Amino acid sequence: MDPTMDTEVATIVNDVDPITVEVIRNYYIATANQMKSILIRASFNPVIYEMIDFSLGLYDRKAQLLAEGPALPYFCGSLSFAIRNVINGYLTEGNLDDGDVVLSSYGYFTGAHPQDVTLIKPIFIEGNLFGYSACKAHWMDIGAGDIYGVSTTDCWQEGLQIYGAKVKKRGEYDNEIMEILRANTRVPDGVMGDLHGQIAAIEYGAKRVGELIEKYGKDTVELAVARFLDHGEQLARKAIVEMPDGEWSAEGFMDDNGITSDPVPIKLTVKKQGDELIMDTTGSASVQAGPTNCPYASTVSICRLVMKMITTPLNASNEGHFRPLKVIAPEGSIFNPKPPAALFLYGWPAMVLGQLAFKALSQAAPERVVTGTGGDLTFVLFSGVDPVDGTFFASGADEACGGGASIDRDGENALIDMWWGNLKMCRSRS
Repeated sequence: MDPTMDTEVATIVNDVDPITVEVIRNYYIATANQMKSILIRASFNPVIYEMIDFSLGLYDRKAQLLAEGPALPYFCGSLSFAIRNVINGYLTEGNLDDGDVVLSSYGYFTGAHPQDVTLIKPIFIEGNLFGYSACKAHWMDIGAGDIYGVSTTDCWQEGLQIYGAKVKKRGEYDNEIMEILRANTRVPDGVMGDLHGQIAAIEYGAKRVGELIEKYGKDTVELAVARFLDHGEQLARKAIVEMPDGEWSAEGFMDDNGITSDPVPIKLTVKKQGDELIMDTTGSASVQAGPTNCPYASTVSICRLVMKMITTPLNASNEGHFRPLKVIAPEGSIFNPKPPAALFLYGWPAMVLGQLAFKALSQAAPERVVTGTGGDLTFVLFSGVDPVDGTFFASGADEACGGGASIDRDGENALIDMWWGNLKMCRSRS
């Protein structure tokens, strides 16, 4: 049960019709999947509609995940942090109006590099904030020193930094903000198309939530949400209880940070006690001179993904599944950097961390984990001017490296690393 709920509400929750709870839970899941379909159909950029390099979902007013459309696995649950950071840490709820859409490209808020642009739509019911519909998707270019900033040494070199700006105010586009965005990309038509695609997806999600409340009433929906979040928590805790108590560590490294040639040590300690898991990155490298720093939100996200895979892999994600997990990442470390550290390759240390999480947990639950993959994301990027029509283009491909074996089956050849899941060839043009 959500400890913030009062006793009277908690009593009502226990009396909610379980069939209604399941209908509402699946309504949220179906809506998130429909949002995903809209984004795929409406986006201009193959990195979105082919590679599925995005995350989207529906959230309550505390930014708790209610349902997400399965997309890039590594983004698992990360939008909760983005919403809290952008809304509570910057704009504040009091500055929001019905019809607003807020954009952020600031990696220390969104947990990513600037190209993973996040859009957030507050959902108002009868004039009061009820929740959020949100989407994070990779734009091909957002004005960095190069199309992909793999040699950056601070965050400003990596693209346009926007803490939180309203691209729509009370339902109307802010043309000045839109022109700033258009002016800060080499592929403006594609970027603006992706922006509109993201807005279409999150506005559809908000509309569907409004229709749900119109049918069942605000109180019933809120109580059903509390019930299915609690159920998600119960499932996760049950799976954790079945594991032995203990503490296990694993260590690895990256070859370098993209700027200096020294190896980058990474360490993870996993502690399981009762029905809780703690993942602690203490002992990992400090902030790096190159772009291989991972914001805390994405550090939590990779730990959530591993935890989800070993506890409730067949259940649609919601915030309840992650309540038994605590992630420790000391400030000033590679997994909790501070501005202006560069972030562009934040996924590289995260991949190592995810592998180490499985390695550590193999000592506790060998039947649930998978062995290591090829250990790297081979991402080939190129850009230039198309000789046929003179337009600028940018392309990329993720090369497969194979996947590790589990206790009852062999690994797969030529498989995309599990953290990236759906990545494919991409191409975008102006």
